[in-house]
Amino acid sequence: MLHIINNFPIDCSRLEQTSYGDTVLLTDNAVYAVKKTEKSDKIFKRVSRHLNFCVLSSDLLSRGVSTSEIFRSVCVIEDRDLSTITEEKTVVRSCN
Repeated sequence: MLHIINNFPIDCSRLEQTSYGDTVLLTDNAVYAVKKTEKSDKIFKRVSRHLNFCVLSSDLLSRGVSTSEIFRSVCVIEDRDLSTITEEKTVVRSCN
């Protein structure tokens, strides 16, 4: 399942609705959730064990976040790749 989240901070209940192997696409201000900080490090390592996280490069760029500031396990995709991801997943859940 593909989960699209665009708000920050992320409501933890949204991540609790995921299953092993799901993909979470963070857009808009939600990209701040994958920015490395001491507080986010433990939380992100725990949830990234069973989820795949993606962010749009354009959202990072427009918010002044460089790829060196985000967790290594996060996949940075281009806008053109978004349609491929949504086609690959049979269900999409958007959380605004």
